[in-house]
Amino acid sequence: MLLTQNIRTVGLGQRLVRETLTLVGTPYVETIAVMAKYDPFFERAGMQKIMEQPPPKHALAIREMLSNLGFDIALLGSEKYVLNKLSGLSADELTHVRCAFMQNVHLRFLKEFFYHEPYGSVSCTSRECRPQY
Repeated sequence: MLLTQNIRTVGLGQRLVRETLTLVGTPYVETIAVMAKYDPFFERAGMQKIMEQPPPKHALAIREMLSNLGFDIALLGSEKYVLNKLSGLSADELTHVRCAFMQNVHLRFLKEFFYHEPYGSVSCTSRECRPQY
């Protein structure tokens, strides 16, 4: 469900979900809520949370690496913040970031980085990016 900014917080979305659930005709309705941890919209509308999917291991590895480089994890959604932090990194630190993304490939990253290629692309030809055992 997507509501425009000017009609949020008046309860319209919750009411629409609550009233629609009674008309669906099935005992169960599945939904995905990306921000449910921060805004339990569907629970307030009368639904019950059954499962929460943890973040992918690849994303956690990248988050850990960025945190070790001094990135504030809470601000990673800010393009301005991330670009500012990246501009302050040394060449070695930038290589470390690049390699971490290459070693922890995740479909979401491929979609973002290789938007011009329909199926993405993964290649790591540089010796410095090969996994170290």
